[in-house]
Amino acid sequence: MDNLAINERNFLVKYYFRFLKYFEILKISFLTDTTYLSSNFTSGLVVFFRIWIFTQLYQITYATINKTTVSGFTIPMVIWSLMIVQSMASSTRPSIARKIQDEIKEGTIDLKICRPYSFMFFYYFELIGRFISSATVNLLVGFIAVLILVGPIKITIASLIFGLILLIFGIFLDFLTQYIIGLLSFWIEDIQPIIWIYGKGVFILGGMIFPIALFPESFQKVAEFLPFSQLFYSASRTFVSFDYNLFVKYLLTQIVWIIIFYALAAFMYRKGVRNVNINGG
Repeated sequence: MDNLAINERNFLVKYYFRFLKYFEILKISFLTDTTYLSSNFTSGLVVFFRIWIFTQLYQITYATINKTTVSGFTIPMVIWSLMIVQSMASSTRPSIARKIQDEIKEGTIDLKICRPYSFMFFYYFELIGRFISSATVNLLVGFIAVLILVGPIKITIASLIFGLILLIFGIFLDFLTQYIIGLLSFWIEDIQPIIWIYGKGVFILGGMIFPIALFPESFQKVAEFLPFSQLFYSASRTFVSFDYNLFVKYLLTQIVWIIIFYALAAFMYRKGVRNVNINGG
């Protein structure tokens, strides 16, 4: 029993220090980002401006078709959904893919590979640190914008809890996608076109300009199974209009994509690092 207790204690100590290591990465990233609050507020103002444009656009659109509800979405629900997606998507920038590309090009990636932490999770916790700082400002500005422009909507405790779950998985899925694009730099000199394509996919199919619920039904079903919609739209959809069956569908879809992308990222990293070692990098 004593040996078992010692093993358990050693196990807990090991993972405590491992967590502490990544927490420090998160904290440094957060503090660095909050140093430049003016940049965060600029991002928040961009969100405000976009929400104002979308409000005018959807008010005119709904008035033109003489409807107050489309696919169960009122104008306030549409604008709240867009605000959440815009705020979240803006908070994950600058792209992790560009950072990885720059380190591979400059040859400084060796410093990260040799350090006693996971290359992937270093970037993940660095992203989370920036995300917390940026998302706080973006959501605050966005919240004020939607209250002024369209007023409040009914949000339940269930929608908040389940929406937050989808948001956590969505952030990780967005990170994995950017991480995979960044790892392509081991084989492709310039990944900017791929970053551009990914950004446009998120813009069109990720709920950034109109909720996927407003798509034609056949196209909507396809879009909901693509990873773009599972980044932030699924969470925003749950926040503004909770549906348990949709939540389960979105969560399972996120998990499947996370498993696929995680396995792909691990494979690409092993292959890429091997190329660096072979080339004497």
